[in-house]
Amino acid sequence: LTPGGLEPADCITIADRLQDESLVDFFDVSLATYVSPDMQVSAMNEPSGYELRWAEPVARSRRVPTFVNGRFNTLREAEDLLASGVADMVSMVRGLIADPELITKSLAGREDEVRPCIGCNQDCIGGVNKPPPRMGCVVNVNAGWELTAQPIGTSERPARVLVAGGGPSGMEAARTAALRGHRVELHEAGDALGGNMRFARRAPYRADIGKIIDFQERELERLGVEVHLNSAVDPALAKARGADHVIVATGAEPRRDGLQRFHLVPVEGADLPHVRSPVDVLGGLADGAKHAVIVDDLGTFQAVTVAEYLLASFLHLNMISFGGGALLRC
Repeated sequence: LTPGGLEPADCITIADRLQDESLVDFFDVSLATYVSPDMQVSAMNEPSGYELRWAEPVARSRRVPTFVNGRFNTLREAEDLLASGVADMVSMVRGLIADPELITKSLAGREDEVRPCIGCNQDCIGGVNKPPPRMGCVVNVNAGWELTAQPIGTSERPARVLVAGGGPSGMEAARTAALRGHRVELHEAGDALGGNMRFARRAPYRADIGKIIDFQERELERLGVEVHLNSAVDPALAKARGADHVIVATGAEPRRDGLQRFHLVPVEGADLPHVRSPVDVLGGLADGAKHAVIVDDLGTFQAVTVAEYLLASFLHLNMISFGGGALLRC
């Protein structure tokens, strides 16, 4: 991955020498260096086993036990690789951060209950730049806090809990309340669960981000949470349903006035009917158009994600970004 760097053939030569001298007990074949960290711990843009393209020739040449790496997130993926004979063991880290019970649940036939790693790298890899404990996980709130986090136990006073909002936060709140033994119903104003994740997963290279809402939907069904779609919550509804507690998780929508950072006045023309938000675009409301201008006022992944989505169909696409470049805040 680096000009002048090691190729698989070079690694095989090195491995042979080490084995000939009986200097190693096993090999752990990994990829990339400090100049290509995106390939060392790749995010959701790379598939499971992405390192095998380079690692397999080295692994197959081994005479000692060998590990391979590369976004393996399920026990089934690991077992399939071992059955192929490519390697003797599979390294799996982020999958076990997302759900430390991954192996226990899988061996018990409960694969659907495994909380999935979505490959976002926000709190595991990104956590190195945060205050202690540094390690964290977007989908597992207890990661990094295992010694202090309280286990989810059954409440001594089961109550009727109403959750307003069926996005990831609302579904997780409903799931946790149900695990505590409460009687839970979730109301979503739209016609489907998942919130903005439903649209984010449609972008190129972003499909895995939706795995968490698939997991949450399965959990709501397993735990008997009563789900109501096309049902907006107001005080009258909460009272009519006899709710003891109401959890508001209604999320947010993109601004429609062109303001993302601080400006003195709204952007002229931002309220015109042909102006769309990222959610609109990923929801298909701009499909079929042939010319688009993306105004990126944040410098995050949103604009680039929308650009990648639109490039599949647009004949002409312009992108305007503050500071003269994209992803300036990533």
